[in-house]
Amino acid sequence: MARVLLIQPWKYRDEGVRHHDLGHEWRNGPYSLILLGTQLKAKGQQVRVMDLERALVAKRGSVCACLNGLVRMIEKFAPDVIGLGFFSVHYCEAKRIAETVRQTCRRMGLKPLFVAGGIHATTEPHVTLKDLDCDCVFIGEAEAGIVRLAAGEDPHHVPGVLFPGASEGSRGEEIRPLDSLPFPDWSLSDYRFYAHRSTGKLGFKKSGSLDMMMGRGCAYKCNFCAYPAMSSVRFCQAGSDECG
Repeated sequence: MARVLLIQPWKYRDEGVRHHDLGHEWRNGPYSLILLGTQLKAKGQQVRVMDLERALVAKRGSVCACLNGLVRMIEKFAPDVIGLGFFSVHYCEAKRIAETVRQTCRRMGLKPLFVAGGIHATTEPHVTLKDLDCDCVFIGEAEAGIVRLAAGEDPHHVPGVLFPGASEGSRGEEIRPLDSLPFPDWSLSDYRFYAHRSTGKLGFKKSGSLDMMMGRGCAYKCNFCAYPAMSSVRFCQAGSDECG
């Protein structure tokens, strides 16, 4: 049984903010990491999701306190695999997280497989490998790949995994149909933080909810958007024909 730690970066706009009015904010939970964690739990692996966005709000904007919490998590959990998923907007935060992970693991003598994933790693895999000093990056969707990594399979044989020195890598296996994915286990995070009743969702009245993704990819090919590079177009609808 592997111990897998999945890390969600904080949002830079929360840095130094001591007081938040959650009744007027709309925040999306770490849906992708929750889904990966759900897949891993279903296979009997131990999973922790370190949600640094929620942690930074709870720590009243203190990035140092936030990173100290990550250090304590690594010390206590001693993960075999560490996954860091992020968008390009999180890149500076991801670099600080990666530095903290590396320093903590060296001090403890741990040698986990450190994997970076998400849209930025998919579109800029070689730069991500160099700047974050991670063991490998994951290109494309990771639900199938993370399960194989946690099961102890040789990462060099897992589609989507790119190591330093490789000229190019394959893409991760796409899940088809999307309905085969399990319902996300929101107990892996503080779901109440994201489901807090707020006017930020509807504007005219308070409501509380958790987001769900009913499709992947995008039919449009906008130059400024990376979603088309992540996966083909598919939708959750049992029995329907798939696109892509």
